[in-house]
Amino acid sequence: LMAYKYGKSLDTMLAGLPTKEFEKGEDYVWDVVGSTDRLIELLECRDEDGVVVDSTHSANVGAGTQPFYLVFKEHWFFKGETIEGNLGNIYPMRILEEAREEGTNYVYKVETMGGLTDGIPAERLLPGELFSYGAAFVESGLSRKVGGIRHAIPVSVRNEWSHIRIHHKVSGDMMDDKLAISIPINKAKPGEKPRFESVGAWMLNIDFELEKTFRNYKNYAYGSARGNRNKNGEYTNLGVSGDAIRVGDGMYVQMERGGNTIYYNDFALKLIEDALYNMFAGKEDFADRAVTISAGEKGVQLFQKAALADGSGWRSAFEFSGTDLGLIKKTTNAAAPFGGALSVAVPQVFDFIAPMGIKITLTVDQSKDNKNHSGYKLDHPLGGPASSYIFDILDMGSSVSPNIQKCKIKGHPDEWRGYESGMRNPFTGAWDNDHMSNDEDAAVIHKMADTGIVIWDPTRTMRIMPDILEG
Repeated sequence: LMAYKYGKSLDTMLAGLPTKEFEKGEDYVWDVVGSTDRLIELLECRDEDGVVVDSTHSANVGAGTQPFYLVFKEHWFFKGETIEGNLGNIYPMRILEEAREEGTNYVYKVETMGGLTDGIPAERLLPGELFSYGAAFVESGLSRKVGGIRHAIPVSVRNEWSHIRIHHKVSGDMMDDKLAISIPINKAKPGEKPRFESVGAWMLNIDFELEKTFRNYKNYAYGSARGNRNKNGEYTNLGVSGDAIRVGDGMYVQMERGGNTIYYNDFALKLIEDALYNMFAGKEDFADRAVTISAGEKGVQLFQKAALADGSGWRSAFEFSGTDLGLIKKTTNAAAPFGGALSVAVPQVFDFIAPMGIKITLTVDQSKDNKNHSGYKLDHPLGGPASSYIFDILDMGSSVSPNIQKCKIKGHPDEWRGYESGMRNPFTGAWDNDHMSNDEDAAVIHKMADTGIVIWDPTRTMRIMPDILEG
């Protein structure tokens, strides 16, 4: 009934992948290993005399093959390698010596290559220029060692468990209370036609509301929760017991802290294409490229209209399987001319093949359409909540090697319940209670769960958000 009324949620989407178990309820730590194919940002350039090159520098740098210096924040290049900036092949350089440490930075002595006796314009050596390595060239004979390999240093990431709890108290005589409108429940077995029976007990509605609220709790903890440990490693939120309340980062916060968030004003498929290119180009074979894109109902409508109307390479997966989309249907209507009418049916396509051969599964996260629980309260100019227009691109991985997983503590159930009851327990239907918790003819239900989530490699995820949500 919950799934029928509220659709899929982050919790149910994650349930399709195996859950990662940890031995203890302590913080869980993992290493994210970055790619060795990446660009390194220039911090500073200095001429042969050590003068910093800036935008006012009129002369070319390195003219007449004079050496100069480049400063980077990482030890990434090796003696003898050619390196190139944004306009690589036009202005190649060669590293003359191994890097020299200068505080936390590394200084490289370089010279021009490619016969650039006139040097390199200063505008190509300003802070922020992106560099990569080319090759390590040597003479034909009597050469000595040059070049080397790079190792991506693992970044250690830590998260912690979030503990959520709920309770509700009712009077013992609610066992007999009836609903004004009964609740239909599907009694059919899997594969059978729906077979609904109506139930009218008020307690079933209480149970339903409790499950709905707890479901919202879990989705918030898995998705939007923000860790509450401050920069000093302290927790300033205390519970009733006086102990610290500890909250771990949810999936969306882990994605944002990975730096993979972009903002848009007008939606276009190029946003998705650029994001997919940055995630996959040069990293994975075409056969392994598959992502889930999660959005609210408004976002899914926007995406579907754009993809189905686009002619630059986007195709629905139906075109590859030969399935008829059924865009035009004839409906029977005795009152209509000729006994029927033609109607255009807008197809709800959820599987696409992007221009780069990436398989996309589009999924609706209906929590993004609920301003009460989405984390964002602003409305979008196109209608509906702005959170509905958030596109989360998720390389979920496979069931063998998932990238995003729910976590649990070994031996702990996913969630657990407890009851305090007096003479009667409306939650269980028990009239005789040999072990009363109190003398009041009432009952209290308690429910609790440990929640945790991990994104093993955040670089395989991205958030595309409307710019009105930019903080």
